[in-house]
Amino acid sequence: MHNELPSANHGDSLVVQAHEFFKEQIGLWLDDCPEPEKAPEALEHAVSELLELVVIDIERTDDPNVIFETLNARGTPLLQSDLIKNFIMYKAGVQVQDAPEGRHDLWGLDSKWWRREVRQGRLTRPQVDVFLNYWLVARMRDEVAADGVFREFQQYAASHSRPMQAIAGDMQEVARVYREWEEGRYAEFELFRYRQEVMQVGVLTPVLLWLLSSSVPRHQFRKSLAALESYLVRRMVCRMTSKNYNSLFVGLLQRLEERGASNAGDAVVGYLAEQEAHAREWPDDRVFREHFVGAPLYRLLSRARLRLVLEAVEQELRTDKAESTSSPRGLTIEHIMPQHWRQHWTLRDEIEDKTAAGLDRDRVLHSVGNLTLVNQKLNSALSNAPWDEKQQTLKEHTTLFLNKDFLAEPPAEWDEMTIGRRGERLFERVVRVWPPPAGLR
Repeated sequence: MHNELPSANHGDSLVVQAHEFFKEQIGLWLDDCPEPEKAPEALEHAVSELLELVVIDIERTDDPNVIFETLNARGTPLLQSDLIKNFIMYKAGVQVQDAPEGRHDLWGLDSKWWRREVRQGRLTRPQVDVFLNYWLVARMRDEVAADGVFREFQQYAASHSRPMQAIAGDMQEVARVYREWEEGRYAEFELFRYRQEVMQVGVLTPVLLWLLSSSVPRHQFRKSLAALESYLVRRMVCRMTSKNYNSLFVGLLQRLEERGASNAGDAVVGYLAEQEAHAREWPDDRVFREHFVGAPLYRLLSRARLRLVLEAVEQELRTDKAESTSSPRGLTIEHIMPQHWRQHWTLRDEIEDKTAAGLDRDRVLHSVGNLTLVNQKLNSALSNAPWDEKQQTLKEHTTLFLNKDFLAEPPAEWDEMTIGRRGERLFERVVRVWPPPAGLR
């Protein structure tokens, strides 16, 4: 109750945090108690006389791990990671009876970073549970349900002849890699991580963990990421389903294990290229072009995903002579021909069916050929201005190659034909960023 031990340098300790919590709660309760003169005595009596503890003495033949799980089932459910931690400590203790002091080194995933809540699909779970799920998928090369991680870990441990120290050591090493990846410490591959995050394909993470924790040659690693990114972006632009990605990437893990780390990039390209079912195919240039140029991407993709595509084109347009070879982020998407075009962008007089032509324009203006990137202030300044004013404002302020592309020799009129031609030019660039399988072999 009094605890005179110093705690100033142990703020990360869960025990210290628990003590501070109860100390604060007791203080608040004493301050608000309607009978303050009786409160301290009542609290002391409750804690020392009425509080009951359950102590279980077990024999050498008893399994404390089983007892722990049984008691847990009757109270507040623990995290999957709590159950795994208990299991690791118990098994390691059984296997190494004479070195219990080394058991605390087998976990190391108790910091605030590992306990923070992150979103995984529609669920919000602690980072440590998300990681353990990914790690098990990578090692078992099979799908693992979020609520079955502990059960699968038990099976995984039982199926290996390696001691628990070796399994826990591998888990800790991959955890280090996972945290470094999540925190963006792999500078060379930060652009891939950013795009993966925007596309929300966390199910790819077990494959990344396999690649990062294996001795994959640098050029094979780069080829792996290039293939995965091209596959995912092309499917995203073509509005193809992501429902089968779990089983797809489990199959890829199996292929990687078969081919080995030295051939990882070739294995990824070959595996993804051989997928023929519509739910898994890697769109070829014909299909990709049809959707990239012709589809109203502004309506079909989220702003973040569409921005990702335009940023990639901007980066591809930049040369090594530019001040920066990377595209700025956080810009807004601008319609060159505005969405409210009827005031200043009227249809030509010779068009007979104005209604049909207007509907066609409403569709075309959301295609990629009519879209660009600007900052928020410039976006507001451009608004619904006519073409001659808009191009002049862009010339004065923009620094993006994406805009220089059509401002160098601006057309006299910005219409459906102009939009289509620009879309084709952008497609020529985007296939260099995300080539088909043949361009990666």
